[in-house]
Amino acid sequence: MEKQQGKTATVEAIKEQLQALTGKDIDIKPGQLINLQFPFSIYDSTDDGTMLVRRIVFPFTKTCFGSVQLLDVAGVGVTNDKGSETFLVSGFLCSPAQLPFLEPVNVLATARSTSPVFLTTAHTVIVTGPSAPDLQITVFAWDSKGNPAPGVDFDWRCRAAVENVIP
Repeated sequence: MEKQQGKTATVEAIKEQLQALTGKDIDIKPGQLINLQFPFSIYDSTDDGTMLVRRIVFPFTKTCFGSVQLLDVAGVGVTNDKGSETFLVSGFLCSPAQLPFLEPVNVLATARSTSPVFLTTAHTVIVTGPSAPDLQITVFAWDSKGNPAPGVDFDWRCRAAVENVIP
């Protein structure tokens, strides 16, 4: 029993150091601390998409483009002390190249919570330098009274058309 208590104390000390290093609470059990990595994102690309373009000037027609490249990416996050989290989609891809995202973009965020919490999302295509545009997503968390909710873990998913997908 004494040996087990010593091991638990060591795990707690490591956990506290990791929390100080990251600036975030780490909610893990002692047996999970051994694995210092975790799945962060998944993504897939395909050439099977079709994009419909509508003209807003005469002759008010629509045109379809086949074989549009689509990117479907999902990841995890946690809201900061202001109840939001902003990130670039390129940070969740293995390829260092930024992708030229095209509208429309679909973003979905789901809270990992047993208490009432609401999530909203916003996105924008931004230029971060001389390279191609990137997609910036912000997830906002709100408690049941409409106040910002910090520390909310969430899963997110985004699907968008891109000009050149590098798997």
